[in-house]
Amino acid sequence: MVRADDSFEPKTPEDLCGKRVANLKGAAWVPELQKVSQEKCGSNPIDVKEFATSAEAAQALLSRGADVVFDDAGVSKAALVASGDRLKITSSEILFPVIMGLAVKKGNDQLLAGLKEAFEPLKSGEEYKAILAKYNLDLPTDAEIASALTEAK
Repeated sequence: MVRADDSFEPKTPEDLCGKRVANLKGAAWVPELQKVSQEKCGSNPIDVKEFATSAEAAQALLSRGADVVFDDAGVSKAALVASGDRLKITSSEILFPVIMGLAVKKGNDQLLAGLKEAFEPLKSGEEYKAILAKYNLDLPTDAEIASALTEAK
């Protein structure tokens, strides 16, 4: 996100080189931004600033203490609304997807099967699609899920 009156409209992480980027402290994408900074930005690194809350990061942007806020898609959408449209989302895709799900103890096949059975009809329904759209979210692809499970081991 950037301020709505800003002409800077980053679309990719590389667009953040040389910018002050406000983030939620400890967010999963902070190491990814640091990696981009090290590998792509050269002498013009990303200045990664971490804040205790997403609201504080957005306030830093509004008060010009940061150039950009990099946050969760749903949180960004809520911040845009809460700001009275003083902010805008400039990327059209989720840049560093964070895969979330329900954990089931290994071997509890009955619970796993029950959860899958309960969620499957919801995922194809219009109400579920509307909720995802409202919060600027997407269902993860099978490849993203496999990657997240591999990285979690």
